Amino acid sequence: MSHKPNAFKRLNHWRIRKTRELRNFIQRAWYRAAYEQKRVRLPLSELPKCHSIAIMMLGTGIGDAIVVSGFISAMRQAGRSVHCICNQKTAQILEGMIENDGLHVLPDKPSRQDVLSLQLNFDAVVLISDPDKNIGRDMRVLTAITHRYAIGFNQKDLRFFDLSITRDELGCHWMERLKDAASHLGVTIEDYRYNIHFSPECLSAVNHFTQELGAPGFVLFNPIASDKFRCLAPEVVRSTIDYLTHNSSHRVVVFNVTDAALRHDYPQVIFSPFAELDRCLALVGRCACLITVDTSFVHAARFFEVPLIAIYNNRLSFGRYDNNVQWGPGYAKALQVFSLDHDQTETGDDLRRLPFEVLKQALEQYPAVH
Repeated sequence: MSHKPNAFKRLNHWRIRKTRELRNFIQRAWYRAAYEQKRVRLPLSELPKCHSIAIMMLGTGIGDAIVVSGFISAMRQAGRSVHCICNQKTAQILEGMIENDGLHVLPDKPSRQDVLSLQLNFDAVVLISDPDKNIGRDMRVLTAITHRYAIGFNQKDLRFFDLSITRDELGCHWMERLKDAASHLGVTIEDYRYNIHFSPECLSAVNHFTQELGAPGFVLFNPIASDKFRCLAPEVVRSTIDYLTHNSSHRVVVFNVTDAALRHDYPQVIFSPFAELDRCLALVGRCACLITVDTSFVHAARFFEVPLIAIYNNRLSFGRYDNNVQWGPGYAKALQVFSLDHDQTETGDDLRRLPFEVLKQALEQYPAVH
């Protein structure tokens, strides 16, 4: 009897997957017949001459946008005009921290009319992600944009794309595909660098906070991510704070922890000094060391090149790419800690099962903590 719920669960997942595939197939067939086949195809030899370029980022998060900032910056330095099409969540960072030539915000589930109302017209549109469960949405948006060229990655349905760049991302960081896209658009990126900016008001607030600390430095600890599977267990959070307060010469600042008991037990610890995204990211640049489960802070740490302990859960992006590598920190001052389960799923291991001893070993061996 114990196996029946698992069998039903697998059957239900299969049903959901097949229903989604059928829905996406019907949607793509309609968009192709009604809109896409009317578009005039141009020779790819003219692709490097494209001036206005739009990046479709509807499924990307804050950390993804920080990585994409290197592509945006390089293209703009090469004289291109770069626009971003995203949802409201990603717009938080694209509005003020990543310079671009146009930000076009859509709902999470945009209708065709939502896109048409923006009257978008570009030389090239780049869909930076592989096809996934949202491919129907992506084609609905793409066909509502006036464009000369559409560029995708590993697309199986080539009817919508003038160029689909085939890439095996195994063992590669995500920025490599962005460098590849840039090369097809006539721009070579030798040194890929993230590029984020902070307002004078943001920097003033962060400066005031660090001056008020009155300490030689602080360790920044972020144990909570947007996905529950990438959050540390409460007892591990407590053990980590306990270790830091007893073994580090630095003050301890903790993000995203609202546990009242924890705040009571550690009055010397500063919890969530800022609510604003820009201030939180800017604070990363001032810390002696960052310990985090959230890749948004990982990529911010790479931008500032601060000492980092990054905790990863062996997730497989798109069910096949090693997230530990593809979205890894990728710089010399970073130390990665991995979960132990190796479930090999798109969700990844549940970091709430990670024993504190695994993290403790990293804390002990990393000089910047102390």
